[in-house]
This record gives sequence, C-alpha cells and structure tokens, in this order.
Amino acid sequence: MGLTRQVVADGAKVELDVCSGKVYCSFAQSFQAGKVSPGYLARRWRFEQRSVVYKASYSKIDLIVALFGITKAHLKLIHLGFGELMAWAAPPLARSGRDGSLRIAARITALFALRPLLPWQTECLEVAALITRWYRCSGLPAKLVIGVRTTPFSMHAWCEVKSDVVSDASDVRKFYTVLYQAPDDP
Repeated sequence: MGLTRQVVADGAKVELDVCSGKVYCSFAQSFQAGKVSPGYLARRWRFEQRSVVYKASYSKIDLIVALFGITKAHLKLIHLGFGELMAWAAPPLARSGRDGSLRIAARITALFALRPLLPWQTECLEVAALITRWYRCSGLPAKLVIGVRTTPFSMHAWCEVKSDVVSDASDVRKFYTVLYQAPDDP
C-alpha cells in the first residue's frame, strides 16, 4: 500500500489507501466474530441527506456549472482514480474570490436538484469533492472530509468550511469517525 490514513473505530482498524482509494478493515476478534471476514472490503460510500435543505434560488447557468462539475468529478473518480479526484478537489486557495458564498449556495442547490436526473448514481465523494473545489476556488478554506462507521460498515464524505459542514447535515461528525481530510491548510 502507498500513503495510508488509519483510524480505530468501534473495535476495528480501518485504513484508507490515499493513492488508490481502497479501504482495508481489520476487525478485532470480539467484534462480530464470524459475521464479517477481515481483510479488504469493497468501497461503500453512503450518501445520506439527513434534514439537509438547500433553499437558494439558482439559474440555468448554475445548473450547467453543476452538471459539468459533477460530470468531471465522476469521470475523474471512475477513470483516473481516488488520488486524482483528491488533487482536483483541493486546488490552492484563490487570493480573491471569483464567486461569493451566495453563488456557491445556488450551485449547491442546483447540484442537489440535478442529482436525481443524472443517468448515473452520484456518490457522496464526488459531490463533496466538487463542493470543496467550488469553495477553494472562491478563496474559502474548504476541506473534504472522509469518515467511517463500522456498525454497519459505511464510509461517507462531506465538505467543511471553517469547521462548518456545508454539504451535509451539520451533525454528520456524530455518526462517522474522521479518517481523512484534504487539504491540510494551516
């Protein structure tokens, strides 16, 4: 394995290979003995929209920007892999913001309105990467955060700006143990 991040949660050690995006999980003997085999587990990103409501009005331009952005994120993840998606999601902070917070809120609203209409299932990782990129290109210090839960096993990704969750419910950290954050800005 290459560069890895690991966390121990609920009696299991979970490792994320940052280069490939593969998830490895080693369960303790007392943890669901016999029910879950240790070793490599398939990637299971879980998208949960617990009471997330976006009410910003959006334009056709916002829909087009959201469509092209989520398509690019999806293609990067599928064809180039996890590492390339993470590099794309975390460009250096812009010095002066091109788009304000209201424009990004409109794009996020357009993105969530667009998701059910897409011919593929978007993953929370793709959505969080795109939203992180929008905020960072606007000069706001956004982070893409990946969390893990072991009972039942699932992974989830979300975006935070100044420790406020902006792409999911505000209490998402209660349900997931943080495994990875990108980028690590000062």
